[in-house]
Amino acid sequence: MNKIPPISEQKTETLREIANIPNTLTILRAGVVVYVSCILATDGPSFETGAIYAAGMATDWLDGKIARTWNMQTRFGKRLDPIVDSMSFHIPLWALAYQTSDNTHQMIYLASSGLIALRDADLFRRSLRLEKQGELFDVSMLWKVKTWVQMAAISILITTPEVFPVMQEFGRWMLGGSAFFSLTSWVDYYQKLKTKSRKILG
Repeated sequence: MNKIPPISEQKTETLREIANIPNTLTILRAGVVVYVSCILATDGPSFETGAIYAAGMATDWLDGKIARTWNMQTRFGKRLDPIVDSMSFHIPLWALAYQTSDNTHQMIYLASSGLIALRDADLFRRSLRLEKQGELFDVSMLWKVKTWVQMAAISILITTPEVFPVMQEFGRWMLGGSAFFSLTSWVDYYQKLKTKSRKILG
């Protein structure tokens, strides 16, 4: 948990500060997600689509590395990055659910998305409340593992058509793994946020 000035005391970030390389990469990643999801919904999984998605997701590591190394971290970027991470998971998953002809697989995709969206929305709301009070919550290793497993699962499902059932099944198992890490990190974050909120409120 890092200390930051309360929102009322924070300096407004200028467009010049926001329009840096890390934030540009994050915005480009969001564009890749939308493009890949549109192709996926119309044409179905393919190696080419999966490769584009995987290349776009590599910027998730790159933007953070550049921001920390070159001291380009911004509040805008810290808020945008988890939102785009969620987009990178949910939108392709909705496209897969729309495209698949298997009702069971469709339910798996939609249930996984719903569960993780509920978790992300809850934690985002709680972290914003703490930020207003001058606290910044660092991303934990569980959160990072959850994101990596999610992206790997989506990459496999996007890359391998349903004519490769073994790989598709492996991707769905990884999807289940990401749901497990999401629940685990949800509990971890909830406990930390609850403890911190009690200390702030006295």
